[in-house]
Amino acid sequence: MSISKGKPVTKNNIRLKNALPFYLTAIENLNKFYTALEQFNAIPDSLYQKAIDRASEWSIKNDTHKKFNFYLLIDWSCGVYLYSNKQSENIVFGLLRIYDKSLHFFDKEGKLNSKRVIYTLAHELNHAFGTVPEKFSNLPRDSKEKMFFDFIWPAIYEGIAIKCCQNGETLISTKIYPDEYSDVTGENPTWNHFLKKSQSIFKHANKFLLEIINGKFESYKEYDNQFMKYWWWSSGEYSKGKQFDKPRYYYLGAEMIGIIYQAFGKNMVLEIRKKPLMFIPIFNKALKKLKPENYRKYYLMKK
Repeated sequence: MSISKGKPVTKNNIRLKNALPFYLTAIENLNKFYTALEQFNAIPDSLYQKAIDRASEWSIKNDTHKKFNFYLLIDWSCGVYLYSNKQSENIVFGLLRIYDKSLHFFDKEGKLNSKRVIYTLAHELNHAFGTVPEKFSNLPRDSKEKMFFDFIWPAIYEGIAIKCCQNGETLISTKIYPDEYSDVTGENPTWNHFLKKSQSIFKHANKFLLEIINGKFESYKEYDNQFMKYWWWSSGEYSKGKQFDKPRYYYLGAEMIGIIYQAFGKNMVLEIRKKPLMFIPIFNKALKKLKPENYRKYYLMKK
């Protein structure tokens, strides 16, 4: 269906072509999906509350009075995602992809990993709690300031969601909750690739930031094209023919947030949500304080 035209798309429907295998698999395995629904329904309310508590712990304001809806939708396009409207925040699990091996929601025996569900909910809820600081919401589109902010802000909020809400593992910083389950680890092939290429990712970040500051990109479109070539979901493979399931800036942000937390604590992480321009200077100070292995190779905005 074309939303803009309000009628079915019958020719060159790429979305349908990509979605069709997921729908056919679902039709052929209905019992499997009924079992999945039963397992989701069996998750106790106390675990959902834990997701809310974890997400709000890493937010600068408590929005838990807002209405939240949790949907299992017959959708294939994304594993889990958030969408907002005036009435509520809505978190959707794309039912047709919950058995995708890269998402790790089920073990080999078909048992639902409830911790994975809750930590993923905490990640998405944290996005719902976060808002862009007002002074950055209307920057001129083709300005260096807009490009700079649009690079660091996603790294901040995805970094917090992964490192803090999902207790993600990174290379040069320790886990936020050392004795708890970690929901993002090197067991994921994409994340494992990022861990191995950590220094290279930071080298690219340093180069990209300097290009922004030095005015290399004459328009936002030019900036965005370069961003998509390296930092977006479809910008690489963890092995031949196997695409990333996360963008590189997820890892960049998680590593930076982890170092800042380890050096200066939770309050500094939350302060960066309010004052995002502190992100890189505080990260560099944290590196200097902690001196992890090869730390000089991680400094950002150095010539």
